[in-house]
Parts: sequence; C-alpha cells; structure tokens
Amino acid sequence: MLAVGTVWARVQPLKGREYFAAQAAQSQVAVRVTMLYQPGVTPDLKVTHEGKQYEIEAVLDTDSKGEELVLMCKG
Repeated sequence: MLAVGTVWARVQPLKGREYFAAQAAQSQVAVRVTMLYQPGVTPDLKVTHEGKQYEIEAVLDTDSKGEELVLMCKG
C-alpha cells in the first residue's frame, strides 16, 4: 500500500442530481476530491480530510495527461 502523505486537494460534497447520479453508479459516493496527479493512487487507498476517512470508489485522470486526478469517495 502506498502512503502518499499530505497533498493539497479540493474536497467537495456531492449534492442534488450529481449525488443521486453518483449513487446509481457507486454506492454512497459522498465527496469528490480534486488533486494534482500523484502516481500510484488507486481505490485501495483511503483519503483523510478533517479527521474523517473516505474510501476511494473511483480514480479519474480527468484530462488523460497525468496532470489532475478526481477521486470519487464515500465516507
């Protein structure tokens, strides 16, 4: 397992239609974490934000250029 350490990221709760669409694809997806690309980030890892731990449901390389990752997470 990889310990990425502390990285700057934007953590956004999903709301409204986006939340329900995410639930249809992934059970209990609660937040979207946007961060700079880090190699080795997989759904086997967990994200901790403000003392709360989230399981990574999906890792998306948004532009396929290895610049940014979006993590769909559940709490």
